[in-house]
Amino acid sequence: MFSIRLRTMVRTVFAGLLLLMLNSSIFAPVYATNPLNLYINEVLVNPPGNDLGFEMIELRGTPFAIIPANTYLVSVDGDVGANQTSMSPGIVDMVFSLSGLQVGTNGFIVLRHAPVGTPFPVNSGAQVYTMTGTTSATAWNSTFSTGAELENGSLTLLLIQSAAPPMMGNDIDDANDGSPDAPYTNWTILDGIALIDNDNEFGYAPLNFAESTVTTPISGTGSVFNATTVIGEIEYLARANPSGANDTTGSTSSDWLAANLAGSVAALTIENTRTTQPAYTGRAINHWGASNFPSAGTPTPTSTPTVTATNTNVPPTDTPTNTPTPTETPTDTATATATATDTPVIPTDTPTATPRLAGIIVSPMHFNITEGGNSFTFNVKLQYAPQPGEIVVISASSSDTSQFTLSPASRQLTLSTWNTGRNFAATAVNDTVTDGLYAGQVTFIVTSNLMSSPYFGFIPPNVVTVNVVDND
Repeated sequence: MFSIRLRTMVRTVFAGLLLLMLNSSIFAPVYATNPLNLYINEVLVNPPGNDLGFEMIELRGTPFAIIPANTYLVSVDGDVGANQTSMSPGIVDMVFSLSGLQVGTNGFIVLRHAPVGTPFPVNSGAQVYTMTGTTSATAWNSTFSTGAELENGSLTLLLIQSAAPPMMGNDIDDANDGSPDAPYTNWTILDGIALIDNDNEFGYAPLNFAESTVTTPISGTGSVFNATTVIGEIEYLARANPSGANDTTGSTSSDWLAANLAGSVAALTIENTRTTQPAYTGRAINHWGASNFPSAGTPTPTSTPTVTATNTNVPPTDTPTNTPTPTETPTDTATATATATDTPVIPTDTPTATPRLAGIIVSPMHFNITEGGNSFTFNVKLQYAPQPGEIVVISASSSDTSQFTLSPASRQLTLSTWNTGRNFAATAVNDTVTDGLYAGQVTFIVTSNLMSSPYFGFIPPNVVTVNVVDND
């Protein structure tokens, strides 16, 4: 009898804890782990003047990494009432498919508008993906995003993984109460940031900045920080912490700054005192594709140590037993000061002749084709130069040739074409079968005419996702 009662008590306690966890609005365990080491790092939400051509989103991750399948950046509208741009708060209004995109050599990705003017320089080590649209209706439209300009109002950006692709128009807050439900509850939230610009409007991120005039912001997913020092609309968001690393990983108000901006589009700075992190007042927004707000004393790549600091390669000819005579003095002096002649002694193992690694870059990594429609062309190039005389062959395969085909089946790249790449064309098979939307993939196999090459028998992780739209 006691055993039965004990088991009943255990079940009751376990069920209560389970119910508490299911109904809890605290998602710290999800936000505290980011297995991809991928973060939203910087967002230019509302540039001065026309947003078209000037909005920017920066992501930070592991250098060279290929972002795995089912990874997305989504924008969620938090407006209500007269401020609505969608039917209700919680509507997904933009989707960026990040699957298969590659992180830059320095660990950064930049998503930016089509260069209507785009005056912002981007660090050469970052991987840049540029939008293809040139009008306000298509500015963020590309093969990996849909939608127009970022919301200046209540906006949530979430970096997620989801087996079911998020769709434009998904409602993650059916009850309109700030506590999201499906499909949000089926997403793994890697990172997120939100701004709330009116009373009784919503943010759905781990950290939600409320503008200075907002007294009743709502969020059932994370903390709300009232940016009382930011006057008017929040225009800029960035990871920064003056007492620690600027490229933070947390989701507290000390891990991020929200700010107004000053200056022209080509020379933006944090406006005086109008930021949640006063230490950054006046700092320039000139670090796209690189670490946020580098310290003034941080060495640039051009200020690396010179070889004169490694003068240990000079043979120790001036031993104590070799007492120099007056006539030998000039010889010894020349040896001590001949640091410039030590440069050839230092090995220069550059990768120009033989690549140390293999990799390919595919652009774009996602596209749509329609039965009976035009073919879609995508480009494949090498990430590292092949050897002189080497011929690298890239073969592309369709996941289902009854749905779409590729032409040609393979492409050759050499030392003269490795970084410009070659094109493949994908064409939907125009059948008479009503089979709905087909979600397919393109995979690759790489080989080389040189068995010693890292490209010989190389199977890259890049996977292109293809949506085939039925016309029946």
